[in-house]
Amino acid sequence: MTHVDLGLTIDNVVLVVVGYVVLYAIGTVELRLGSLLFVGLAYLVGWACIGVLLTLALLAGINPGIPTFLVIAGGIVGFSGLYGARRSAPISTSRAQVSRSGVAWLLAALPAVLGATMIAIASLAAISVGVKGQLYAGYLDSFDFWIPKAETIYYAHGIDPGVWATIGHPEYPPLVAVMDALTFHLVGGFHPSVLPFQSTLLGVAFLLSAIALVDRFAPRWISLPSLALLASTPWFWARLQAPLADQMLAYLIAAAALAGVIWLYERNKAALILVFILLAAATLTKLEGALMAGLLALVVATAGIALYRRSALPGLALLAAPAVALPWRLWLHHHALPTSSPDYHATDLLNPDFLSKRWGRLTGSFHALYHGLISAQLQTSVIIWVSVAALVILALRLPVIAGAVTAWFVLSLLGLTVVYWIGRLTLSWYLTTSLSRVGTTVIIVGGTLTPLFLGLALRQRRAE
Repeated sequence: MTHVDLGLTIDNVVLVVVGYVVLYAIGTVELRLGSLLFVGLAYLVGWACIGVLLTLALLAGINPGIPTFLVIAGGIVGFSGLYGARRSAPISTSRAQVSRSGVAWLLAALPAVLGATMIAIASLAAISVGVKGQLYAGYLDSFDFWIPKAETIYYAHGIDPGVWATIGHPEYPPLVAVMDALTFHLVGGFHPSVLPFQSTLLGVAFLLSAIALVDRFAPRWISLPSLALLASTPWFWARLQAPLADQMLAYLIAAAALAGVIWLYERNKAALILVFILLAAATLTKLEGALMAGLLALVVATAGIALYRRSALPGLALLAAPAVALPWRLWLHHHALPTSSPDYHATDLLNPDFLSKRWGRLTGSFHALYHGLISAQLQTSVIIWVSVAALVILALRLPVIAGAVTAWFVLSLLGLTVVYWIGRLTLSWYLTTSLSRVGTTVIIVGGTLTPLFLGLALRQRRAE
């Protein structure tokens, strides 16, 4: 085993252990063999927790290297282990058993096996490509600023404002760069070729997270084929290996949306904590993360109060998750760096003359969204329209939950459209680059929520 192999092993094993202990502390799992179903969710939660705390340590002037990583991981494990040992019994993670005849069992097993096989093939194929270290030249942002940011954090043992200012988009939050720099520390050098493998593991962990989260609510003949469709969609699969923050943001937001709907349905504390962790990490991943995380926190908290009144007040804590970006904004301001994107200014929304002159950009953006819905690649169209149909079905049973999800979809797309309206860059760039990356987050969220929607609609007990 080489130094690189050892470093990657330590990195990923520690993330899984941290995530598992956090899940144990909040009551999602017990530390037993049967909890292996949650290995993907453990990795995603571990990545989010370490990422947020390591980023905050960086902003406090602490070297985000191996010692800091191990101290933070050890602190999380120790605190969570003690807390978990004192908590009440965990929330049941058992699946409802449905008695079926032999023919019915076979008909249900076939799509589940097919879906599981497709997910396994897509995951293994992505990992095999990721191991080769191909960065995909089409994603120039990796070379332009994501990898250089990780490089400067690695070599400077922190964040050098002078160097940071020379790299593109210094206003972008540094969580992804911090985690990449940590990988460089663990493998013993600046080796960007390992990043596609790490990105692939995070993507596979996301797929496994979705399976684990919906498993109690949706039969596998629904959940596995639905997620297999997403995993095998060409653009989703190709981006599994790309070390870009856009895909990582989508994973965090989609997993948070799953946990948020689950909290709205059964109002358990574990799901609420999961939402908070994932939204905090999403906020520090990209600028768009603050928008999408803030909107998701708002609609989940509002729907919770509409459903449960005072007993849902803890949901208001979700509104604090996007506030984790405040230290980053203060750091930027202290070092005279831009705190927002120079590509657009929100104050332009208060200028009627400016907006009227750009009315064509707004209508063009809406037209592009509509055209994308009706002329998307076949698999993408299936994901979109099946998720819309599932949302309509859910609305017949759980209208408040369906309304909250719909509000997030509409507000997120509206937010992107407003940026394209007031943005300084050409509209064609926004529609061909930004929309194809950030906009697909909405599709990933919809595809991930589809099996949960259908599973909740099929259940007898109602939350509303």
